[in-house]
Amino acid sequence: MIEYPPDTTRVVCCGIVNRGAALFEDRLYRTTLDAHVIALDIKTGKEVWRTKSSDPKDGYSMTVAPLLANGVVIAGVAGAQFGHRGYLEGFDAQTGKPLWRTYTIPAPGEPGSETWAGESMKTGGGSTWITGSYDPDLDLVFWGTGNPAPWNPLGRKGDNLYTNSILAIQPKTGNVVWWYQMTPNDPFDYDGINELVQAELTIDGTPRKVVMQAVAAGAMVYADYCANCHGEQLRNTSAGGTSDLRRLRSADRDRFFSVVLNGKSQMPPWRGVLQLRQIESVWAYIRANVDR
Repeated sequence: MIEYPPDTTRVVCCGIVNRGAALFEDRLYRTTLDAHVIALDIKTGKEVWRTKSSDPKDGYSMTVAPLLANGVVIAGVAGAQFGHRGYLEGFDAQTGKPLWRTYTIPAPGEPGSETWAGESMKTGGGSTWITGSYDPDLDLVFWGTGNPAPWNPLGRKGDNLYTNSILAIQPKTGNVVWWYQMTPNDPFDYDGINELVQAELTIDGTPRKVVMQAVAAGAMVYADYCANCHGEQLRNTSAGGTSDLRRLRSADRDRFFSVVLNGKSQMPPWRGVLQLRQIESVWAYIRANVDR
């Protein structure tokens, strides 16, 4: 049985959740809600080692399933809504000794800190609560990062690196080899945390290793619910007289929401089908692509 102090549930974000475990040789690895990483003997269930990563009173919790990569146990944290600095941490699989910690939010003066206003990076969020994936050929771990904190972006103007991003990390050192940000200055809690799928695709006639992620951004919602009538990439190819969304301006926001929620003419109401943040994401996608 995994135990943690009873007051843990009073302070952690965001729910009493555990997303699974990892198996390696004769051990099972998992995290605990009070931000410990533990190894259990797979045959007896006895605890082999337990390492404290952070304190829940500082806004951190762990719900993630660890990832084993090149002999290193890698785990991330939850709790961006409480204004922590997110990170990934690597532990020796045999002993539990911490090997490295890589923050997803730069400290003042570090590369990327210029994408935060003032000292807002000190409480910048960037959680890592969904397990990444590992390419043993490249010896790289790919991991997504979550939303910046707080949700209101007015006090953290800038791109807010490295939130809503994919990080490619060396598992032995924690060094970031490359990164890609999907949603700069995310004001809608889109996250960039979702599972990362590796594949080999032929692009322009050349086989390439790729990593793919489905993110909760407006382009995907638009493709699923809007493109059939309004055309791909806002290009209105329908013969049915549907509105050309490229004509929408910022002043049309309230009217857009009303039409989507309540329906109009031949368009059915989407209330109860789409969440408000999904509609907001479509609006942001439209506004980002007008007149392109």
